[in-house]
Amino acid sequence: MTYSESAQAVVTEYWSKAGEAYDVHPTSVLHTGEAAGLWRGIWASGLPNPPADVLDVGTGTGLVAMELWRLGYRVTGVDLAEGMLEFARAKARQVQNAPVFAVGDAVLPPFREGSFDAITARYVLWTLREPERALSNWRRLLRPGGRIAIVDGAWGDMYTRTYDQDTTAALTLAGATSAEAYTAAIEAAGYRDVAVQELTELYEIELRHSAETDGVDSSQVRLQYLVTAAR
Repeated sequence: MTYSESAQAVVTEYWSKAGEAYDVHPTSVLHTGEAAGLWRGIWASGLPNPPADVLDVGTGTGLVAMELWRLGYRVTGVDLAEGMLEFARAKARQVQNAPVFAVGDAVLPPFREGSFDAITARYVLWTLREPERALSNWRRLLRPGGRIAIVDGAWGDMYTRTYDQDTTAALTLAGATSAEAYTAAIEAAGYRDVAVQELTELYEIELRHSAETDGVDSSQVRLQYLVTAAR
């Protein structure tokens, strides 16, 4: 097993065990509460008009995929963590024309070139091995004029304690302290029209929500960014 494969095995095992806790985490609950409409607006602002074919990489429990479905997109979600996908599939069973959820590597999604109009990723880049390779592979999956819309944060050392030291060292965007770390990787992968939007309204909602929720540390709330780019 290579260094990269070893790191991925740790990441996959971690998130496979975290599905239930992740789905009920206060930040996740906001998707169906106060911030639900805000999240839909965030994604809509970065994507082509629906209907369109969207791939949600690192889909986890399907929170983003379901928001995209509500917006009218045809959605496919992939993740390596089966324990997360169980919750995504349970959501899909409750609706018609639901997103399709499948096991798939976010670094090398198992689809033909030019399969999608857009690709989304929320809280994924920081935890990817070889993020520039992943971004290059996503670019090949896009049709001409296709777009990526990525939400991630200036997490700093907040999540570097999630994995062991060797695994964290393999994740080159873990510990990012600004949007520039993400935009540099996106530009290096050959995208154009890279743009960053600070999600200040989301930050304010999450900060207020954390202050009102027992057991949630408001110091863990970070400014997040929507980063968009074109193929």
